[in-house]
Amino acid sequence: MQPDINVARLGREHGINDILLYNWRHQYKQGKLNRADNLPAELLPVSIVTPSVAPAPLTPPLSADVLCCEVAFPGGTVKLYGTMTPALLRVLLGESKDGS
Repeated sequence: MQPDINVARLGREHGINDILLYNWRHQYKQGKLNRADNLPAELLPVSIVTPSVAPAPLTPPLSADVLCCEVAFPGGTVKLYGTMTPALLRVLLGESKDGS
């Protein structure tokens, strides 16, 4: 969000599609990425692996009563554990639709 930052270059430096980064920046400026409960946003642990290699779990296996949202993409699967807010699911599904 710094005024002197080139967003496209920043995206390339971190392996993020520049259009996706522009979209996230725009959504943030519009307040669409804010939590409904006004608590600070939380970062989620992410690992990127090749599809042929089974990923190591980022957290210990959770009990069967913990909610899980799993979305399969041609290049891999995204799994979210715990409470899913409608806003989080909208962003996940919206980005998956835009990226296809």
